[in-house]
Amino acid sequence: MTVPHQVLATFGVCGVVTAISPGRNPWRSTNTLLVRGDRSLAIRRWEGKQAIERMFAEESLLTVLSTTEFRDFAFPIRSLDGRGHVFTSSEVAWTAYELLTGVSPDALHPATPQIVGALLAKFHSASAQLSQHNLRSSRLVALPEALTRLGLVATLLSNVRLFSGLRSLGQAISDNLEELVILPWGLIHGDFVLENILVSDRARLVDFEFARSDLRLFDFAALSAPQRHDNGSFLIASPVFLDRLVESYQCTTSSGMQLSAAERRALPLIAAAHWSFVADDLARAKSRHLPAALDVLCTLIERLS
Repeated sequence: MTVPHQVLATFGVCGVVTAISPGRNPWRSTNTLLVRGDRSLAIRRWEGKQAIERMFAEESLLTVLSTTEFRDFAFPIRSLDGRGHVFTSSEVAWTAYELLTGVSPDALHPATPQIVGALLAKFHSASAQLSQHNLRSSRLVALPEALTRLGLVATLLSNVRLFSGLRSLGQAISDNLEELVILPWGLIHGDFVLENILVSDRARLVDFEFARSDLRLFDFAALSAPQRHDNGSFLIASPVFLDRLVESYQCTTSSGMQLSAAERRALPLIAAAHWSFVADDLARAKSRHLPAALDVLCTLIERLS
């Protein structure tokens, strides 16, 4: 990916510009370029109507998040005219962020659950102050439609395991919907996985494009399969990993923000719902990662029984 000179200049990058290798960290995305000139930035390209809508959602959250005491995220860089983004056409926009260094945590490292649980607790404590900023409505009410579309996928793939699991999940959500929708809400990251975390002197978050107002359990649900391997498959978290993560969250947050017993009981169900949305999004995008996401979904549904 090449960043137009006008974009670099608008974000204050002048002189000789060098691309930086991201290594094993969240900046590996094909639509993000790390540049070093007289200042070092991560510059992201957004293309298409849906992507640009996500860009505006992220920009809204980061603007209000910057007003809190939470500082463990990549701060957006304003353009020279004070905007948070630059358009180079009606379908292409660019944003810039401070360049963070570090690597993504490894799910198999014993310290990772503690680090990630503490970071999530800090983020939720800050975002709870911003719950009036409703970036998006809950996705939970849209689950039946997602399950219907995935049912068609299961039929096309002749995947009996998936088809049977989707029916079980739909029934479980329907039976428990009244209890689920009254669980604690807040502004969530929406894609709280290890590849969106950078660890150096401390852990910090990037990539808020899926931020929305929703059940805070959805951020825990993403960590049910916290890491994607280079071959596209997902590492499914063990019960021990999740227990240690929740323990770290509980120890870091205030008593009023700790997960309730009802939330801990509902987490496996919300995890399956979250990965239903992930699989549905990948199916509609015709992504090559769909089979791996379906494997995660089937495993999580089977854990419900």
